[in-house]
Amino acid sequence: MFILFATLPATLISQFNFTEGCQQAYNLVFDLQFDKAQSILKKEEQIQATNLMIPVIENYMDFLAVFISEDETLYNQMQPEKQHRLNRIALAPDNDPMKRLTLAGIQLQWAIVKLKFGQQVGAAWDFRRAFLLVSENNRLFPDHLPNRIAMGVLYSLVGSIPPNFQWIVRLASMRGTVDEGSLMLRQALKECGSSTSWKPLQAEILFYLTYIEMNLRPDKSHAQSLLRLFSPSEELPYLLLYAKSNLLMHLGRNDEALNLLNSRDNSKVRIPFAFLDYMTGECHLRKLEPVEAAIYYSRFLQQYRGKNYRADAIRKLAWSKLIQGDSRSYRDEISRISEAEIGQFDSDKQAHREWQSRRVPDKELLKARLLFDGGYYALAADHLLTLGRPEQMDVNRRVEYYYRFGRIRHEQLNIGEAIMFYDKTIDEGRNLPDFYAANASLKLGEIYESVGKKQQSEKYYSLCLKIMPEEYRTSIHLKAKAGLNRLRAVK
Repeated sequence: MFILFATLPATLISQFNFTEGCQQAYNLVFDLQFDKAQSILKKEEQIQATNLMIPVIENYMDFLAVFISEDETLYNQMQPEKQHRLNRIALAPDNDPMKRLTLAGIQLQWAIVKLKFGQQVGAAWDFRRAFLLVSENNRLFPDHLPNRIAMGVLYSLVGSIPPNFQWIVRLASMRGTVDEGSLMLRQALKECGSSTSWKPLQAEILFYLTYIEMNLRPDKSHAQSLLRLFSPSEELPYLLLYAKSNLLMHLGRNDEALNLLNSRDNSKVRIPFAFLDYMTGECHLRKLEPVEAAIYYSRFLQQYRGKNYRADAIRKLAWSKLIQGDSRSYRDEISRISEAEIGQFDSDKQAHREWQSRRVPDKELLKARLLFDGGYYALAADHLLTLGRPEQMDVNRRVEYYYRFGRIRHEQLNIGEAIMFYDKTIDEGRNLPDFYAANASLKLGEIYESVGKKQQSEKYYSLCLKIMPEEYRTSIHLKAKAGLNRLRAVK
């Protein structure tokens, strides 16, 4: 999902002048109103053609356009303009605190885009350049607030880099942990709130923190605390509406997320953001509203031109048929995955595996899974209890049953039962291709970390990395690696 954007100043500094017009354009970009933003930037260029904030904001637009659309043709077309902007900013004086920061921001943005298109090595080198630029800038200008924002994001990302990319960390002598990065960003957010000049940066910092708390920190209390920092829904720019909706879904507040997604204002001209329809479909499916969910998944597939989440959206359409009891239509829908390119994300890979296996999911376990994902824990538990004794199930159904109950009890804070069900999941499922044992190990690592049992926690995080599921391996191992980094940082 979106990780970084350029860190923008809110004061007049040398050639990087964040004028009133640039600030308006920046706010419009955050709301995805690119046409209006571009019109304002053209006027700004007529007033001060040497203002380097103009190419910074233009690059911000290009990055978002490519990242959201996943249009590889557009990506290739924009490469010359990206280099032109880097060359132009490189001519700024070295004693300008914004020079290195904006160069780093552009490098980071395009590193993320490269990851979208499978260019991992190129992305790693761009990330290294960005880290070195920000580190140098922090040394030269230690009191410059945007440095702390950039370092907060970079520290969080370095602390979560998976083992297969640790070579780039060693090569650049990069350091940092998720906890350090999160603390830096929270402190910067507080400073921005009490400063008129830096206040415009609050929305961007909140966006970063949402990503970090959702994906890199297991304690949901941190994510919960972010919700009160968002403005009322009617005032949210589109990127923050996306972030808050994601956060609500992550916290199991499905009804609130659905209400927020349905409240979005479609009267303004924005670049297409089809993923919001995918998210709306998810919310409906988690409420076991398959007909409504199918409308939004279909709309997403019609409007979206990228490859990620396409296979998963088709699978969810198939699920919408299955939970209505129509297994024949499920097979018809799931067969469409053969036409979808395999995306980068684990959900797409799992969708392809489900299609290739020719195995129809267990309808009742699927319902329990969806109810759990929506935060309807009591309903999910009641549904599982109707399925009979696990000892009488085959091993695949039994392992999933144990895993689902473990997850439910964990969220209900019945930690004793959660540990019991997680251990059963690992014992019987570690050699199966499903993700249940790996994620159960991850969750046990998080439980023991939360109560200060570091040795036990490290044991289960390490076990998680040894289990090689065919499903969700990347994301599960990423979180286990972040957990080990947190533990080792406090030793």
